[in-house]
Amino acid sequence: MKINEVTTPSRTLKENDQVAELGRAMMDMAAKHKDDEVSNALSSVGDALTRFGTNLGPKSLEEVVKQTGVQAKTIQKFMAAAQKHVEKTGPVRTGAGQGDDMDSGEEY
Repeated sequence: MKINEVTTPSRTLKENDQVAELGRAMMDMAAKHKDDEVSNALSSVGDALTRFGTNLGPKSLEEVVKQTGVQAKTIQKFMAAAQKHVEKTGPVRTGAGQGDDMDSGEEY
């Protein structure tokens, strides 16, 4: 079977791409965060979200919680902060904006 023979609704692919972008933003934020515990959690959740919806990745929030050990409420806070980060600095994938505003001990 060729890849173009696999039918997946484009809406789902777009949503997975958006979730993956938030994951990349979280990993970017983690590298700049001063609190090691928060940094590790951001990195772990970010990594899981970059694989969201793939064959080996999580398919739901519950699976992200199970894979990372981070509570759903915290993941949702991370996602909101990552969305703000993307809106302010641009997509991480393109390297746009490279703001350095996440190095504080900000609470999520």
